[in-house]
Amino acid sequence: MLHILNSNRGILSWGLVALFFFYDYLLKFSVSVLKPTLMDEFNITATDFGWVISMYMLVYTVMQIPSGILVDRWGARKIITFAALACAAGCFLFSKADTTFALLMGRALIGFGASFALVTCSKLAAIWFNPNRFAFLFGSMVTIAFVGGMFGINLSTFLLSLYGWRSGMELAGFCMYRNGRCNVVDHSR
Repeated sequence: MLHILNSNRGILSWGLVALFFFYDYLLKFSVSVLKPTLMDEFNITATDFGWVISMYMLVYTVMQIPSGILVDRWGARKIITFAALACAAGCFLFSKADTTFALLMGRALIGFGASFALVTCSKLAAIWFNPNRFAFLFGSMVTIAFVGGMFGINLSTFLLSLYGWRSGMELAGFCMYRNGRCNVVDHSR
């Protein structure tokens, strides 16, 4: 019975972080739909918009090694909670932006928080599951993330038409906040 309980806790913990990775990819690609709206509203050039988009990947890339070190040091539970809350804060900042700088900082915060998704999900797969299942779990995690990317553009278009881009980003921030409040267990004891 304990084995089943531990297995369920592992699946739930891994699944919650995989869902965070889904949100990561959704947010990564969703902003591309906003190009004409943001360029018009903020009176920015295509180059400026390129910076807004790339700020996410710039911070995300720089944080990959530090995120691994921090997950090893502090554990998945604390880090993924902090990361999801950073993403949520970035979404809220982006949604309330009144300057290009605020857009950049919002995207930077989203990229910072999202940078922990891959590492943390991989760490949980290594902790909770038999090593011969790691490749399957890694592939599943990447598939879940890519589905987020596929839906990101369509969902953004839908939310933009229904509520506008600011409310759509607020909703994304709320989803990240809720995900960050979930109880990830980072040990099999």
